[in-house]
Amino acid sequence: MNGNLVIGSAFSYQIEQIEPFVKSLRRYYGGKVVLFVQNLDEATRAFYEHHNIDTHEIAETIDFGTINVMRFQMYHQFLNNVAASQFRKVFLVDTRDVIFQGDPFTNTDMASLYLYAEPEMIGACAVNADWYKQLYGDTGLAEVKNQLIICGGAILGTRDAVLNLIEIFWAELGVLAGNQRFFGKCDQALLNYLAYNKLKNWILGATYSSNVATLHHAKYFKFNSNGQLLNANDEPIPVVHQYDRREWFKDLLLRQV
Repeated sequence: MNGNLVIGSAFSYQIEQIEPFVKSLRRYYGGKVVLFVQNLDEATRAFYEHHNIDTHEIAETIDFGTINVMRFQMYHQFLNNVAASQFRKVFLVDTRDVIFQGDPFTNTDMASLYLYAEPEMIGACAVNADWYKQLYGDTGLAEVKNQLIICGGAILGTRDAVLNLIEIFWAELGVLAGNQRFFGKCDQALLNYLAYNKLKNWILGATYSSNVATLHHAKYFKFNSNGQLLNANDEPIPVVHQYDRREWFKDLLLRQV
């Protein structure tokens, strides 16, 4: 084993959009990072090189209406060419709205696959409920409305577990497309369906008790004297996702970068 691997997408991003992610990650994690990119300017390319970020450039035209779904196919193609023994764990994560307060792989040795919850039920969020309803109808939504929302922007596991998840995801996507239920932002609803109906042997990471906090629906916040967001044990949460949803919160966390 040669450590861990962080994978994300940063299509058409310039330095100011990716700087908080890269600089905060490199403060706590020195392992391999691969970002899928396109249309890099020279300054951004030099920024990645300076911070030892590997880039995987996509030559094909990207449909930004479906990239939330298509990125998983790109990740699968990449991971399929990586030996299972090369990395202990792989972290698929959003980039623009993520900041790090610690090593993202902290306390992730209990399972082969981790999915991460938002602090809200599917049925209580109009957006997530609508996404799910578009895929699986009123009956499907009724079955999961009291389950926590699982965020599609953070998935961590072994290489084999992540590949297996993407393959199941893609097979279900084919069924949905055949039923004309596919839409460009269906990735999160589809992930929730798989988690609560088909996936096995995974752990659900909660916002204030795991290595990832997803904050759109968060209702309370606790910080230390350094301005770091704390978990229920008063420890900095390693990965803070959706930190940009509140300007005051965004400003506080960006002071760490």
